[in-house]
Parts: sequence; structure tokens; C-alpha cells
Amino acid sequence: MKPYNPDEYWRERYLSNGRSYVARNSDPSASKIQFDRIAPLIRKIPEVDRLLDFGSGPGRFQGVLGERAKEIEAIDLVPDALDDLRKAYPATKTSVFELPLPYGPESFGAVWACTVLQHVVDEKIFGAICREIGRILVPGGSFFVVDDTRARNFHVVARNPIKIGLAMKVANCKVAGMEFVDIDSPASHYFCEIRKV
Repeated sequence: MKPYNPDEYWRERYLSNGRSYVARNSDPSASKIQFDRIAPLIRKIPEVDRLLDFGSGPGRFQGVLGERAKEIEAIDLVPDALDDLRKAYPATKTSVFELPLPYGPESFGAVWACTVLQHVVDEKIFGAICREIGRILVPGGSFFVVDDTRARNFHVVARNPIKIGLAMKVANCKVAGMEFVDIDSPASHYFCEIRKV
């Protein structure tokens, strides 16, 4: 097996499987089940002026996220996925992922990352991403995360919300809530809010 290169892996997976590329085994019915279980979590996000969909893919949650923010921006590794997102949601501003993130300090009231951080296997890049999210959140803003509770394969690392909050390196943050979610099996994922105080 060749070494895991996230840019190549996710682009190839997207080009092979289309919008179902993020679902387990690229199964379209699994993608619908995931959406049905995740959409209610998004509705728990308080309304904000600006929200960043971090790891947006082709925008499967854009419609629901649009209920929570006046303006949404999206960032992803896969340019082809962003092309599809722009076709479906032309008002959403998009950026291809890079570090540092291409946003000013204190730019967003909320950041949403659904099953994204678990795929950042390089700890230095994970730390850099978390610090950048801490930088772009307004004081009182929150990072909403859905991630896997277990490391299942070569491209999944299980991390708890406290580790994410500590990696944000902000003066003060608080894990404001956490719940387990049955996305593909009982308690397979967690949903949490990490608030920049």
C-alpha cells in the first residue's frame, strides 16, 4: 500500500465515487442515513453572521447550515468537490484548503467540521489546523465537531474534544457540550461544541 497522502486519497475517492465518497464504503444509502442523523445536530448551532464549513466536500450540509448563518464559506482539500458545491450553492464562497487558513482573525462566529479532523493523521498539521480555527473564531464563537470515536483504519485517528480544544491554543476555551451519535453503528461518533471564551 502506498503512503497515505490526504490530497491524493480524497481527490481520487471523490472522482471515483462522486458525492457518496465520504460515506462508509461509498454507499449512497449510508450517505443519506448520515445526513438524516447529522442535520439535527447542525440545527443546534446558534445563529451567527458568518460560518465556516471546514472540510465541506461538495456541500452536503450547505442547505441546513444556511439556516444557521447569514453567510457561509466553505473550505476543502478537493477542488472538484468545491466546483460541485459552487454549482449547487453559488452564493457560498469557497477556498481550497491551505495553511494558514485564508481568513482574517476573528472572522467567524462558528466553524463546522463533520468527520474531518479524524482524517488528519499528521499531528503537526492537526495542531496547526486547530490553532488556525482558534485564530479565526470570534470571542464567544464555537467550533462544532462531529468525529469518530475509534480509529478504524489508516486514515482515521480518534481524538477527544479536550485534545481539540487544547490544540486550539486560545487563552480560554470550553468544551460546552458533547453527545454520542449513532452514525454508522452505536456511539460511533461524537458531536461537541468547543467554545472560544
